[in-house]
Amino acid sequence: MPARFNAWQFPASCMRSTCTPIRLIAACIFLGTGICGLQHVSAEEAAVSVEVADAVTYVNLAKVNLTVGKMTPAEGNLLGTYWIKVPLLKSQSETGRIVLPMLKDVDDYVRSGGSLSGKGTAEGKENGHRKIDARFGPYDHEAKEGLIELTIDTGARILVFKSTYHLRGDGLIAMN
Repeated sequence: MPARFNAWQFPASCMRSTCTPIRLIAACIFLGTGICGLQHVSAEEAAVSVEVADAVTYVNLAKVNLTVGKMTPAEGNLLGTYWIKVPLLKSQSETGRIVLPMLKDVDDYVRSGGSLSGKGTAEGKENGHRKIDARFGPYDHEAKEGLIELTIDTGARILVFKSTYHLRGDGLIAMN
């Protein structure tokens, strides 16, 4: 598989002192045309992804744990996987997919805070459709995290989880 570089990276061989301006220009042309086997990383691959820290809420006296996998933008949605674990009632535990439609980029939602509403699909559940809302607090660049509130409506009850999120990806540079 060819090496992958984003639009601003150059191969180390171009940075050596023996690199003449002609070679540098030729390298730039090759990077733009893909002649030397390099692949341009798409905007979605370089985009910011969201990592949510594990969260806990309680239903009556039962503890409910939420784990969310890395949420990544794709085709105008923020996609991810979630796991709800109820230690006292294992039959109430579930795994599912999150689909949150976005009208703008992830960094626009987290720059000053914002909300996304979408759906979830619980695997192996008879009524597995879930309504999921995500409210992002502004991202704090010094602390490298922001607050998030995830609300999951299972039909039987509404679960509200408060946690923190971290951003990963090349798009993070543009947010500073």
